[in-house]
Amino acid sequence: MKLTFIELPLFTSLVTQITDDHHLRQLQNDLLKTPEKGNLIHRLHGLRKVRMALAGKGRSGGARVIYLYLPQHHTVIFFYIYTKAKSENLTSDQERRLRAAVETIKQEYRHENQRD
Repeated sequence: MKLTFIELPLFTSLVTQITDDHHLRQLQNDLLKTPEKGNLIHRLHGLRKVRMALAGKGRSGGARVIYLYLPQHHTVIFFYIYTKAKSENLTSDQERRLRAAVETIKQEYRHENQRD
């Protein structure tokens, strides 16, 4: 399967602080095989959360990556990353912001489809 991976600016900023390219590429390769790998977060309009291994910590103690898979566009959009050590779950404010971002992106993709 071929997928396009897009990183939102916040994700890019955070991922460079948390891990290296090797671990990010490993996650991308996993998602190429199984793009719906992450657990669906129902209250976040289609966002998924997947574990990502970090050096010396493995997946369970590593990072959590929040992403959106748009199958009709063969696209994965990375929204947010955080370490389990820093936070077990997203805060309600983070969830609110992520919901708004998802709706904006989905609306843009819908408009793009209407132009085609």
